[in-house]
Amino acid sequence: MEPAYIAMSQMDTPDGEKRRYQRFENRSLAVDIARPGIQGIIKTNPTAECLNFSRTGLQFDCPQKLKDGEKLTIDISVDDIVLRDLSAMVVSSQSIDNGNWCYGARFCLEYPRMKKDNIYRNLLLIEEKLKRSNEYPFDAV
Repeated sequence: MEPAYIAMSQMDTPDGEKRRYQRFENRSLAVDIARPGIQGIIKTNPTAECLNFSRTGLQFDCPQKLKDGEKLTIDISVDDIVLRDLSAMVVSSQSIDNGNWCYGARFCLEYPRMKKDNIYRNLLLIEEKLKRSNEYPFDAV
């Protein structure tokens, strides 16, 4: 059985992949995407389905067009871990076959607000849960 993660270092891919950490397929991660501040109230918040996750960001499928560099507020939950109001930024976008868009978002871990409340520790815990669920899926019995 092949591992369910994708390597995240530049040396692993010939096209110069810039990710530094493993990316894990989503098996149980719930994600809510919103625009921060007044835009989150005025504009309709995008619906999103998480495709994969790493400790520094995630990739998601969304029917709405977002701009590269656009700031987002993301809520993540998996099992008993819930992170609310994570600051993130759209770093890549690609149109996909079903008419939706595939986006890459990077968590803005350098923001002072993101350094409190053990956010990075909880991102590592989420990563570990996804790693275990990909290595030992419940439906593989």
